[in-house]
Amino acid sequence: MFAASVALQLEDERRAVGFVFNLTLEAVERASKHPAGFLDRLKRDLDREVKRAGFDLPYWFCIDVDRDKRLHIHGAFLSHDMELPRLRELFRKAWGEWKGPGKDKQLWLSPLAVDDGWGSYSMRNQKRVAKIIGERTFTISQPLRREAQSAYNEIRRIMRSEQRRIS
Repeated sequence: MFAASVALQLEDERRAVGFVFNLTLEAVERASKHPAGFLDRLKRDLDREVKRAGFDLPYWFCIDVDRDKRLHIHGAFLSHDMELPRLRELFRKAWGEWKGPGKDKQLWLSPLAVDDGWGSYSMRNQKRVAKIIGERTFTISQPLRREAQSAYNEIRRIMRSEQRRIS
């Protein structure tokens, strides 16, 4: 997750955006019944909407849980500012839309900070989440996975050369 967040922040043309999406009860029920698992259902729903919209959307997301055991999604993606309204709609099509009061609080978007605080914060409850939905609690899109691997390799190369320099 750390390398995926770094890879998002290395992009020159688009900005890294962190998000929280509060799932509807219907989305939780559908995902809970999916034969491939909770996370897989949510990933498939998002990938379907991304493809339909013709977006190139490198992303990662994980499932989180609050004290009341309410499941929600934390993640990050790359976007141009002008795409954000369409992406808001895309997330709601993929994962459901709240009705009534609080609807405007269902999706939170914010520029991703340069540090990896968001990735660490997002993953803090993964043991609790795994007890509820199974061991797969996070995902990284294929395009971002390749970039994350490159970022990870570069970080390792730098760290190794620094270790040799200190020794």
